[in-house]
Amino acid sequence: MTKIDSNDPGVDLENILTTLNEIGASILQLGVGKDLHTTLALIAQGAVRAVLSTDPDARPEVNASAVIWVYDAAKRRFDPD
Repeated sequence: MTKIDSNDPGVDLENILTTLNEIGASILQLGVGKDLHTTLALIAQGAVRAVLSTDPDARPEVNASAVIWVYDAAKRRFDPD
């Protein structure tokens, strides 16, 4: 895991925390456990937005994406759907 250096001029820690707060509020508004697909999509989108919250001029190499795989305990495997 890469650590965030809050002294790095390309890191907007306030924006990252705001993004994570917004995604958390969206999940709570949706209702925990009500719609797993939407909840996981919000988490993935929030992760990408948090990574992209860095200054693109200071970090031109940032190319973010997120994938969440659900683990099926009964089948003992990840479910790609």
